[in-house]
Amino acid sequence: MSGREAIAAKGSNEEGELLSACINEVLEGENVREKLQRFMDPRLRKEYPMELAYSMAQLAKNCVAHDLNSRPTVADVFMVLSKLLSSSLDWDPSDDFQHSRSFGDGR
Repeated sequence: MSGREAIAAKGSNEEGELLSACINEVLEGENVREKLQRFMDPRLRKEYPMELAYSMAQLAKNCVAHDLNSRPTVADVFMVLSKLLSSSLDWDPSDDFQHSRSFGDGR
């Protein structure tokens, strides 16, 4: 989704930032839409359905949850990805712009 390595270097210090921690920050608090757009790989040029990107980000967040028991099963991941694929096949870029206000800042 982001096009980044799983551990990204943070400036000049030796510590890295886990991509799994980044997704939590993106999906929490306010301005989720803007944070998600900044998180996404710029090579996608915003040519993706934002609602589906949000769903994919939620799935990614669930897959890297600290509590192993709260992570989805492979079957659950398959079902979610299948639904996302099906929805993406019907996506019209002009629809995403028209529905962008429905996404909400607090999501």
